[in-house]
Amino acid sequence: MPPAPSAALGPPDRVFDARPGRRRILALLAVVLVVGLLLALAAWAQFRRGHPGLGTLTALLCAGYLAGAAGYAAKARLRERGRVVVLHPGGLSAAGVQWPWDAIDAVTVAGVRTGARTRWRYTVRASGRTLTFGDELPGVEDLGHAVTVEVTARVVRRARDELERGGTVRFGPFTAGPGGIAKDGTELPWERVRSIDIADGLVTVRARPGDPDLTALAAATPNACALAVLRAPDALRNSPTGDAAIQ
Repeated sequence: MPPAPSAALGPPDRVFDARPGRRRILALLAVVLVVGLLLALAAWAQFRRGHPGLGTLTALLCAGYLAGAAGYAAKARLRERGRVVVLHPGGLSAAGVQWPWDAIDAVTVAGVRTGARTRWRYTVRASGRTLTFGDELPGVEDLGHAVTVEVTARVVRRARDELERGGTVRFGPFTAGPGGIAKDGTELPWERVRSIDIADGLVTVRARPGDPDLTALAAATPNACALAVLRAPDALRNSPTGDAAIQ
């Protein structure tokens, strides 16, 4: 049954459903368990027939087979594969909980490269609640991009307003203020900031020659994309949303 429209968020734009993958994994595990049971019965039969050597070998094969199946089940994250996330014009919904764009405080993006593939993980935070999703959802990169664009546009606007009032804005280990960006007690004035880059799992505030760069893990930097498009307060007036920078 398709998800119902939400009065607050609008009609569903796209559904990201992990349950078909979960059903396939459960079916595979059921086959594996049947084969494991047959191996256990074969080992028992060999012991009954007076062939302890063959029975021991079959029992070891059964134990290794089932241990491998258990390891696969643990890595498959079956609990997460029961998740359904729905993208709406006005936000997200998951497990009956609505996440309006304007209520989301932060999105954190983490990527782990395994060979030629990157496994993405997104954490959304709103009023103390968190929603985490990753590659258990088919099409998670499309969902993550949509969330990042919507949240970043709003975070940049709020950050601009706070900086223009003379306040500061936290981005995990970084603090942006009217005078510049600080991390671990080291502040880099805005005029000394060459660029703010996100690459290879790191957020790097690149300084002009003569000053040190400021670096942190992207996975530990909420709203890293918003930080990447921040500039000094005067420049922020000419970039009302910052969303173009992450398209």
